[in-house]
Amino acid sequence: MVTILESGTAEFRFYRPNVSKVFVVGDFNDWRTDQVRMTRQADGNWVTRLPLPAGDYKFRYIADG
Repeated sequence: MVTILESGTAEFRFYRPNVSKVFVVGDFNDWRTDQVRMTRQADGNWVTRLPLPAGDYKFRYIADG
């Protein structure tokens, strides 16, 4: 799920309680699989925030490789 916060920042949230690492990759970072690591939350969600300009983006989550 992606939410645009009041500041204009995009918040990416991905529920995977049983994985050890998650990255978000997309056309905004040339699909680099090592650039945007997400942070695990206690509820099983992984979260990161990115300051992206307004627009449409393609992206994927990479969980445990």
